[in-house]
Amino acid sequence: MSVFDLRKDEEWQRHRNEVLLKQIMFDHGCQEPGAIGQFHAVSADWACPCCHRKKREIGRRDRNGRLVCSIVEHHDHLGDWVWTKLRPVLADAMPVIAGAWQRFDPTLICQDCNTADTVAKSLVQAPEMFSFSWREINSFIWVQANTKHRVIPGMAAKAYEKARVEARWLAERAVALKNAHLSNQYGEEFQLVERLIETLRDQQERKML
Repeated sequence: MSVFDLRKDEEWQRHRNEVLLKQIMFDHGCQEPGAIGQFHAVSADWACPCCHRKKREIGRRDRNGRLVCSIVEHHDHLGDWVWTKLRPVLADAMPVIAGAWQRFDPTLICQDCNTADTVAKSLVQAPEMFSFSWREINSFIWVQANTKHRVIPGMAAKAYEKARVEARWLAERAVALKNAHLSNQYGEEFQLVERLIETLRDQQERKML
């Protein structure tokens, strides 16, 4: 595809999104858009990979009469936290190390799915830096068109149990970093990571009793 064709395609996609946005606003009696996030960053045919709703099924009217149809990037907060804490020390090595602490790649999902992640973490008392993947979120939400998701507590707890098993794998990576003597370079931050992993391990062991 030529550069000209790519530009034409981008223009067409932009036009389709603008038309769709107006249609969704009309559906809900909204005069203006409110929180729409990255609505224009994806095609008009896009569907949330987590709840499988299309844009028209995501949109709804907020308390101020504006349209809510937000699409956001969902990412693993643990990898983000490690990046923030250790980047000043490890510089060029950080892209590799930070990625090693991510259980899943950043993904565009609807705001309702992203909010369900926060609600579920509170229900299962997960550490602040923990994040459910979009596949895990899909396993514990009750989905309806044009409304917020309901989080199913029992299913959220089940998803967290499986995620904590994966946290043991992260612990092994922490050991590898420690054996490489990187811990001597960032002391306190590494101990915080170790304590986070220990908390996840303790929660898993208590559940098994």
